[in-house]
Amino acid sequence: MHSSWSKTLHEFQPPIKEGLTHQLWSCTCPRVPGIYKEEQVEAWKKVVDAVRAKGAIIFCQLWHAGRASHQVYQPGGGSPISSTNNPISNRWKIPLPDGSQDSTHPQPRRLETQEIPHIVEQHRGAAVNAIQAGFDGIEIHGGHGYLIYQILKDGINDRTDEYGGSLANRCKFMIQIVQAVVEAIGADKVAVRISPALDFYDATDSDPIGLGLAVIDMLNKLQHREGSKLAYLHVTLPRFTTYGLAPAEFDEEREAQFIRTLREAYEGTFMASGGFTR
Repeated sequence: MHSSWSKTLHEFQPPIKEGLTHQLWSCTCPRVPGIYKEEQVEAWKKVVDAVRAKGAIIFCQLWHAGRASHQVYQPGGGSPISSTNNPISNRWKIPLPDGSQDSTHPQPRRLETQEIPHIVEQHRGAAVNAIQAGFDGIEIHGGHGYLIYQILKDGINDRTDEYGGSLANRCKFMIQIVQAVVEAIGADKVAVRISPALDFYDATDSDPIGLGLAVIDMLNKLQHREGSKLAYLHVTLPRFTTYGLAPAEFDEEREAQFIRTLREAYEGTFMASGGFTR
């Protein structure tokens, strides 16, 4: 990422720097920037300063691909981690370093229960690094079929421990990450992104609205405990498409009702994205 990136921004835009990794092996495509080393923190300061010079704010989106990664990005060519041992279907493709795309996804390795606190700590550490780099806040990417959503969604999560089964159990990982990051940098600098109705990377759920409301309920309770609002909740609309694919069951009326229900439930700033043209 070069500081000239900021020069393409309109002055009124509050940009979100998409998909920074908190470890080398958490990415799903080549040339993904990170924020887990001191030299990365120092480099990001130039970008942040350039954005600030335009009078804008900038948030750092933290992201772990989970099983949506590839063995080429893993230490020693190992398996990517997930909530399951089941791979993504060949409906989806993963970009490779040579510019090609692979639709044969590797079998992931189900995270051991005792490994999960380490992933939580990686998010916390990356959030601290982002603030040190000068970002105004961070956005925790809990959607689009990546690791957090692989644990949230019952179409993927087949765990039998405290992170599987019930809605409360499946939401636990996300809330632990949010809580850890809030304690490290403050609630007002923390945002969360979810996509309850999106089937990106086979991330299906039997009750998308129930899942969205469960996450929102836990975020509302966290805000009450902290006595402070999160920066915002970012929800991807069902009409979002990739590779020309989208959930067919969501017509315009149902989508409007879906997003309205989530908006009315969330006690804070709410942002929606996906499919907008203006």
